[in-house]
Amino acid sequence: MSPRLRNGLDDNLVTRLSILSFVGDGFKIGENKVLDANLLRLLHNWWLQWRFVNARADATLSS
Repeated sequence: MSPRLRNGLDDNLVTRLSILSFVGDGFKIGENKVLDANLLRLLHNWWLQWRFVNARADATLSS
């Protein structure tokens, strides 16, 4: 598996994050904090899912 896929980094995610950052620029500071908290939660869930997928793949390959 390529390092790019293994880390879960793709151009779509970067593009989506850039768009979210751009959209967030027009809001008030309090709303930015809410948007940032939601984005952080989404990214954390995404990261946990990739860890799970990688652990399953490693377990499958090692058995």
